[in-house]
Amino acid sequence: MSAPNEPQAFTDPAYWKNFFAKRKTPFEWYGDYNSLSKVMEKYLKPSDKFLQLGCGNSELATQLYENGFHDIHSIDVEPSVIADQTRKNKERPGMSFAVGDAAHLEMADGAHTVVIDKGTLDALLPPAAEPADKAIVTMMFDEVHRVLASGGRYIIVTLAQPHITEFWIDHFFPLKQYILRVQKVENKASGFQMPVFCFIATKMRSPMPNPLPLEVMRSSSIRTDRIQSTDDLKEAILAEQELSQFIFLCAKKLETEVSIDFHGEDPSLGPRYRICVVDNQEVKKIETFAAFVVPIGRMMIGSLALSAKQPLAIIDTPCKMAVLGLGGGLLTAYLVRHFRKARVTAVELDPDVAKIANTYFSFPHSDSRINVIIQDALIHLAETATKPEEEKYDVIFVDVSGSQNAALQCPPPSFLTPEALLNMKNSLKESGMISLNLVTRDSELGKAIKSNIAEHFPTLYAVLSFEDVNEVIVGLKAPKNTLKPVVPQKLSNTVRKNLGSYDDILRSISNIRMVDY
Repeated sequence: MSAPNEPQAFTDPAYWKNFFAKRKTPFEWYGDYNSLSKVMEKYLKPSDKFLQLGCGNSELATQLYENGFHDIHSIDVEPSVIADQTRKNKERPGMSFAVGDAAHLEMADGAHTVVIDKGTLDALLPPAAEPADKAIVTMMFDEVHRVLASGGRYIIVTLAQPHITEFWIDHFFPLKQYILRVQKVENKASGFQMPVFCFIATKMRSPMPNPLPLEVMRSSSIRTDRIQSTDDLKEAILAEQELSQFIFLCAKKLETEVSIDFHGEDPSLGPRYRICVVDNQEVKKIETFAAFVVPIGRMMIGSLALSAKQPLAIIDTPCKMAVLGLGGGLLTAYLVRHFRKARVTAVELDPDVAKIANTYFSFPHSDSRINVIIQDALIHLAETATKPEEEKYDVIFVDVSGSQNAALQCPPPSFLTPEALLNMKNSLKESGMISLNLVTRDSELGKAIKSNIAEHFPTLYAVLSFEDVNEVIVGLKAPKNTLKPVVPQKLSNTVRKNLGSYDDILRSISNIRMVDY
């Protein structure tokens, strides 16, 4: 017999009587002690006095006992379960079982230092809970508060569905007497698609003047993060659930591409990373895989605020652009999708990279405004430099990666020679600009590179990154004395609000600084 199909069945005593009658072996659908111990043992001491709510036929109490925790009392509403648990554990002194109701506990105030609830809260509070269900859970929480000693821990093992999370927070956070922590459990035994969490409420001696901390320990993290608000805590849990759902989905062979976004500390800035997973439909057994890390060039998009064509303000202005280094084609695709009259030439050395962009990254290769050239970008610059003005570019993006082990990771040194820089300059229209992705951890080398670029581009700006070592160098072909001083805030005011990644682009523009050389 499996878990009920309808959430309401969890609260039906008849269901549980039938369930345990048919299932004689322990049922650990939220994970056994092996799954939970890595989290739970952080909050347990051998001297603790345990109370387990709704033990069912789980072996959790037995496993706790075998691992050195010997003072354990468990209750359940089903007499047959209690009789069976008592019989199986009669040789374990200190363990006891009794028929009992979690909403009406018979223990004295402060009698227990640890209260454990593995799935009981989820069973009592279905998604469409009636007022009577909520009243029972509130009574259970009140009883736990009463029997839990100062410094005690109330540990709930739960699927953390939104209504469960909200009810738990809404009850304990206003009391100002509990430190609330959420930690995800590495749970391979349950077979549940949804991840399992531990909610830990640690009781203080008395209520505090101000709310106590909210904390979360995320997947694969060894540190605990302090959360600023109850809404942020709920969002953190939802993010972990989304990641687990994604992993669960990717464990099976995919028929179509799937993706998930990862955000930074400020979600309003949009996603920082997007992971796309694609399975080869022709392969029956996966033995190898490839990973492509493709940055979306928002700093480069922000650099367009310095273009004389002002495409960020006037999206339908005609603009001729070149992208040196196609990669997954994300920058090129962004340009043609968001700038309606832009014509973009993407230059890529490796034909296989162009195939990958077409096959796996939804690159709009059939768009008439895109021209993909398979050629050495340096040769393309040399050829374009000799062409008439109308065939040259308004903007050249240089996003070519070099050796990851070298002091200069991007671009390769060959793109920074006097000849290459001169060809870049001569490939631009008179009002044109370059936007060059510079990645180096050597600050002195970075200064020398900017000085070399300035010999060919008299007006130089940098779009700074506060999150990584890269910066985008913007070189304007026009002489410095012909240009008005740049004020980043004024540039931000010209950005169209319907532009993709609007907030991230504004942030990039605010980081524009003139380069002194």
